[in-house]
Amino acid sequence: MSSLLTLPIPFIDQLLKKLDLESLFVLRKVCSGLRNYIEQFQPDYNINSIRIVVHLRKIQVWYNDDVDNSIFYEQGCLVRRGNKKTCLENEDFIKICVDDTKVILSQRTHALRFFSLYLKFDCPEITGYSEQLQEGLHQILKSRKTPIKVRSVELSALGHEEMLLFLPFFELSGISLHSSIGRTGNEPLDLSEIEKLDQWKLARRVHISIVNSDSIPSFSHFQNVSVRFPSVSFNDLAVLEQIFIHNPNMQVFKFYYHQFDKDQLLEHLGEPQRGRPYHHLFGHWHIRIPRSQQVIHILSSFCHRRLTFSRKNLSEVPIGFDILN
Repeated sequence: MSSLLTLPIPFIDQLLKKLDLESLFVLRKVCSGLRNYIEQFQPDYNINSIRIVVHLRKIQVWYNDDVDNSIFYEQGCLVRRGNKKTCLENEDFIKICVDDTKVILSQRTHALRFFSLYLKFDCPEITGYSEQLQEGLHQILKSRKTPIKVRSVELSALGHEEMLLFLPFFELSGISLHSSIGRTGNEPLDLSEIEKLDQWKLARRVHISIVNSDSIPSFSHFQNVSVRFPSVSFNDLAVLEQIFIHNPNMQVFKFYYHQFDKDQLLEHLGEPQRGRPYHHLFGHWHIRIPRSQQVIHILSSFCHRRLTFSRKNLSEVPIGFDILN
């Protein structure tokens, strides 16, 4: 195979352009000379999204939402895609996965639409090689000269310390953070360090699986928020109302809760108004935003333990609905 490198460079480049991603991964494993050449060549892989899922004893990676053509890296170093299997003796399946991912990420200049890292299960065994994978990915991102541009990042079943391994190396507009459900119980995510990052300050959309309600002010610069709180109070809702009044960019703040005394809300705002008969599960309040032609629309679904605050124009309030001052 070394004779391939003796061919004229234009011929080698044209050959590499015709190979699919899987073939390039295989070719990289032939010898160090080909590996180094491919990394320098940096062919256009036409990839817009990357998802990495850590299962028990294997890692699944797929690109461009093509889950049917996922690549599996398994213990015993079996690399499998569909019915195609490649056995690599005396190799570490996590290292092979990291090396393949490095090909995609190390010199990438085009923006990604989506990047996801997700821990599927939780047990001591998966924690060990998950940490090895995370460290490998961290080193790839850290070695880059510039952050990777990506529209949205999803980090699932990771604690805040692990999230800090990745977030500083992305230039993004949306964050989706899922705290360590399953590994440490329903533990709220600690935002104290994450909210200091420019990535947090510049993002406009965020989804977090569980966080304490006292962190509501940390979301004041976002446009669209979706979170879950262990508990929420009427005072928290008052803070959220002030965010809508003072930040005209805030459009939607949807949250689920485990505990909430709805009687306080009803005492201050009265009974919600209902829409059409088959929408009886949903209640509506419309609160006028001072010195504007807009309202805060509060949509309640107590049976789902969910409240949604959204910004609407006065003209969007249905006829017959009251507007509270």
